[in-house]
Amino acid sequence: MKALILLLSLLPTMALAKAESNYTLTPVAGQHEITPDLGFSAGLIEYENNQGKIEATGRQAGLKYYYGISDAISIGAEIAHATNRAETTGPTILASTSTGKGLLDPIIRLKGNLELNDLSLFYSAGYIPSVVDAKYNSDVNEYSQADGQNSYVLQAGVAMPLSEQTLGAFLEYQKNLKGTEKYTSNGVTIDRDVKESSSHILKIYMEFQKEFHLTGAFIHQRYSNLYYGLEFNARFPVAEHLEVIPQLTSIVPAHKDEFNAKTFNIALLSVSLRLTF
Repeated sequence: MKALILLLSLLPTMALAKAESNYTLTPVAGQHEITPDLGFSAGLIEYENNQGKIEATGRQAGLKYYYGISDAISIGAEIAHATNRAETTGPTILASTSTGKGLLDPIIRLKGNLELNDLSLFYSAGYIPSVVDAKYNSDVNEYSQADGQNSYVLQAGVAMPLSEQTLGAFLEYQKNLKGTEKYTSNGVTIDRDVKESSSHILKIYMEFQKEFHLTGAFIHQRYSNLYYGLEFNARFPVAEHLEVIPQLTSIVPAHKDEFNAKTFNIALLSVSLRLTF
């Protein structure tokens, strides 16, 4: 159950995580930036001693809009919708299916870039209001994608040129405040508390010729769980103000033995279109 809960909590968040490497792209003063994106995620957990497995799939769609207040800062909002399904099977565990779909809470964000000598600095501050009800129906194993919590998120990054490459680092902190969830059991729905929590992300990445990015290291602590990841993404200009940004992300927990798992992998493939005008 612990492994299933973690897997289901990670799949919808991947809908937003897929664009993290592109947050350093900001519109200039007076410019609009619109970025729709589409992602597909998959997860596999195989327990030790052939006890069983969990297979999960998901689809995510998002839309971001930003306006350049100045060359150094922009303001905007992000929304996303996710649909996920997880099936548990095995000779020694109870077979079940869990499904989740719906909107994630929106993000209102300020972000910007600052050039300082040979360094490029990136910064952002965002607020995630709980405007979508968090729901879990244990009778049919259905859940919403919202978590019922107001949250704020801070990000900072730095990039430094190295010959034909650029080395960068990215740090994110998110604080989720106490919230509520509508919980249904045996046909009865009650409001139950959702505890405060926080998550941290640290990324080290390499950028080649300002078009191809490789995240060489990726450490993410979500709640009490720590996992590592690897990302590849590229930028392909298709018109003067339009580019395609595909991205492949893979993550694994730092301690699979906590879940009695011999295999625990999650992967995401996404494509974004970035339009500026």
